[in-house]
Amino acid sequence: MLFLLLDGNGAELKTFKLQNDEAVKAELRYEKAEVSTEGNLTDEEKGQLRFKDGVTQTRVMVKATIEHVDKNGDVKLAFLSFLQG
Repeated sequence: MLFLLLDGNGAELKTFKLQNDEAVKAELRYEKAEVSTEGNLTDEEKGQLRFKDGVTQTRVMVKATIEHVDKNGDVKLAFLSFLQG
């Protein structure tokens, strides 16, 4: 499990996106009150969260399970976070 502290340094957080391939199954845990449910901008299955206006700092927990590895033993788990600016 990974615990991430997302901090906009005063700027609002916009989105968080977990970028992983099919080798890793991941589950996100986060503060539900800070994430927008409007439209399709938040998609837990795709690892994408859209934060509500005014959120400048939050915590996200990522529980990742390796499903399989390639012949080199490589597994990739990456994160992207965008600020509103």
